[in-house]
Amino acid sequence: DDEFVYIHHDYTSYYPSIMISYNIAPEHLHQKSFVKMVSYLKETRVKCKHATPEDGQIIEGVDNKIAAEALKIVINSIYGKLGYEYGDICDKLAVLKVTINGQLMTMTLVEELELNGIHVVSANTDGIVIKLPNNKRDVFKEITTRWNETNHMGADGEEYKVLIQRDINNYSDKQIDDKLEYKELNIELNIM
Repeated sequence: DDEFVYIHHDYTSYYPSIMISYNIAPEHLHQKSFVKMVSYLKETRVKCKHATPEDGQIIEGVDNKIAAEALKIVINSIYGKLGYEYGDICDKLAVLKVTINGQLMTMTLVEELELNGIHVVSANTDGIVIKLPNNKRDVFKEITTRWNETNHMGADGEEYKVLIQRDINNYSDKQIDDKLEYKELNIELNIM
């Protein structure tokens, strides 16, 4: 309405970005090479995700949307394999460095937004959803820009006309451009 808008402040490949920005790699591998490879995969994914038809195919012979989704799986699985004890890149300390620092960084953003009267509806490893008073758009922009710079992160944003959310993995939304999006939305109705 005229008073509020819901915004999803979507981190750009959060866990891979943490690994890149803070040089987190399995101890038994060459740190610089590992981080450089993760960085290349993330940057290529982001290029594919944001490519326009005029850009052509970022990866020759592969549709950009398909490439972006495939690379998302690849870079997220690299993080996941850090915790797989039977895998070649297992390093539990690296997992903790990524997750704990990621949680702390998110909480600093949540805290600053809340202290400035911007309610955080939900937060996870994809980003945060906020209920933004329209008169605080400049405050939100200033806080998130500083947070991104301080933590060496990037983020996109989506504004919602409608957000229906049971929990973080079950929602439906209608964005400002009328695009509809949903995730699972497995809601059981218990009618007596």
